[in-house]
Amino acid sequence: TITLNASGGIGAADDRFVLQANTLSSVNTGSNDAFLELQRASVGTVTLTSLDAHHADIRSTDGGIDVGSGDWILSGGLTLSSAGAVSDSGKLVVAGSSTLAAGTGNDITLDNAANDFASVAIASGRVVTLRDLNDITVSGSVSSHFSVSGTAIGLGATSVGGNLTLSGNGAISDSGALTVTGSTSLAAGAGNDIVLDAANDFGGAVSI
Repeated sequence: TITLNASGGIGAADDRFVLQANTLSSVNTGSNDAFLELQRASVGTVTLTSLDAHHADIRSTDGGIDVGSGDWILSGGLTLSSAGAVSDSGKLVVAGSSTLAAGTGNDITLDNAANDFASVAIASGRVVTLRDLNDITVSGSVSSHFSVSGTAIGLGATSVGGNLTLSGNGAISDSGALTVTGSTSLAAGAGNDIVLDAANDFGGAVSI
């Protein structure tokens, strides 16, 4: 295991700090940024147990990434690019925007009930599951099924190659066009509005 504490930032956008291990205990840069390349030491997923930083830009070139049980807490944003599946054993709290990429053949499963995102853009992912403890805004491209749960759910321009499932306890709205190849299931809870009035294209049945 590896523990890395820094009083300043770690790495840079064009010069990432490379860490090789299957389990990384913690990375802590406080109010500074972290630019990391994670490489697995053997077959499997790289688990970063705990991350505390402002903005984190994390890339894995040879395997998946797991948000470990020690939680990831970011006062800024998150950019995450993985060569395999993305999952969470702990919670992920991101005050700024998040961009997630796992490739069209890998799943993104961030379904911890304590996750707290502001906005999430899916650059690529096969089956994508996002869970948020309150409001969340999502957008991007998902090659198969896309499931989002929270309170109020906002949608930017989003393309879904399979089914779309939105489950909230608040309003569901769109600010960009939705393209859904499969079926769409919408649940906003009693007393909450569903307004999807952009130039949307629903290929399958829509149930509310």
